[in-house]
Amino acid sequence: MPTLLDSTALIDILEDNPGANTLLEHLKGEAVFTTRINVFEVLVGVYALRQHVEKKLRDAEQLFLRLNILELNEVSAKWAARIQGSLYQQGKPIDDTDCLTAAIALSHGITKIATRNKKHFEQIKQISVETY
Repeated sequence: MPTLLDSTALIDILEDNPGANTLLEHLKGEAVFTTRINVFEVLVGVYALRQHVEKKLRDAEQLFLRLNILELNEVSAKWAARIQGSLYQQGKPIDDTDCLTAAIALSHGITKIATRNKKHFEQIKQISVETY
C-alpha cells in the first residue's frame, strides 16, 4: 500500500529522528509519496532557521529526490474543498495545508499518511494515519 509522508515525517527524517528512521525502514520497498504542499512547508522551515540553510536545503533536496512528489491539481483542489467544507459543517476544520495534503493523496488513491499530526488527519474518514 502506498504511503504519503506528511511534513512532520519529512522534517523528522531530515532531523534523523529514530522513530522516523524506523518508519522509513518499515516502508522500504513500498511506493512513498509526498506533495508539493509538504515540500513547501519543509522549505519554509529551512529558511526560517537561518542557520545552516545551505546544508539543510541540500539535505531536503536529496530527500525529495527519493520521493514521488504529487502536485495540487483541479481534481485534488475539489477534493480538498469538499473535505474542508464537510469539516466546517461539523465544526472541526483543519489546517488548509493538511486538508490539501490529504486531498492530493486521496485523489491519487493513497489512503495512508505517515505523520505525527495524527489529530488533523484522523478527522478525514478516508485516511488511515500511521504514526511513529
